[in-house]
Amino acid sequence: MTGTSLTAPGGTLHVTVTNTGSGAAALGAVKLTLQSGLTPVSATNFQSVSGSKNWILGVSPIVSPDVIVGGAPGNNKLDPGDAISFDLAVTSSICDSYSITSVGSNDTPESLTDTSFTSNQWTNTAGAVTPSRSDVRAP
Repeated sequence: MTGTSLTAPGGTLHVTVTNTGSGAAALGAVKLTLQSGLTPVSATNFQSVSGSKNWILGVSPIVSPDVIVGGAPGNNKLDPGDAISFDLAVTSSICDSYSITSVGSNDTPESLTDTSFTSNQWTNTAGAVTPSRSDVRAP
């Protein structure tokens, strides 16, 4: 994730999602969870980095603190090695460090269920993203 420098009251994070798995497991959707104090506003500018996949916001995409993105209907799951990127606009009025965690699902946004992100084999290999305190500044 790049663009971790935010100036209150908000900014844009550039997010890249990559399926680093092996074999045939395809990644259908990702849920980002923002720490309290950081509010998601929008996700835009979806672009395929590798693999020519089309990703979109989920059906109920932004319910703070969560943002759900995933493959558009059709064959748009990320195969191993495929990656997409997008811009995540956020707001915050508090100078602090924030963690952003994520989980994945085999389901795509149109088929997500209440258990899609709880009973999955996907793990976040990048770990939580934590902008440093000096990167999140008051105006």
